[in-house]
Amino acid sequence: MDEFAGNYAKEDVLAVHAGLSAYGGFLQNDMIKPKLLNMYGGNEAQAKLMQALFDRQKASFYKTLNGRYTEKKLFTEYAAGINDCRANVSIPPAIAKTLNTAINTMIKMARQRP
Repeated sequence: MDEFAGNYAKEDVLAVHAGLSAYGGFLQNDMIKPKLLNMYGGNEAQAKLMQALFDRQKASFYKTLNGRYTEKKLFTEYAAGINDCRANVSIPPAIAKTLNTAINTMIKMARQRP
């Protein structure tokens, strides 16, 4: 999203970054890491290996997604995908608030582009 930053108001970009960072941190620390540890019987080395694999796949996914979609389509697809995901997770209220702001801002940003 940083490559689009020059096209939008700084406060909008910061709102999106804040919401997505808070949500990403919550998912990583409160959902993914504990589940990986549980899945591998507390074996931290194996959980870290799987996390590294996940991170590589995520980077590849983002590269493909960014190459495939236009800026406007990218924002709306991200917003819809994140909204669908959050429906399946109980999010702490403070994180939910910043995430809602981020999603609404992403939709607003998508509408600004032709």
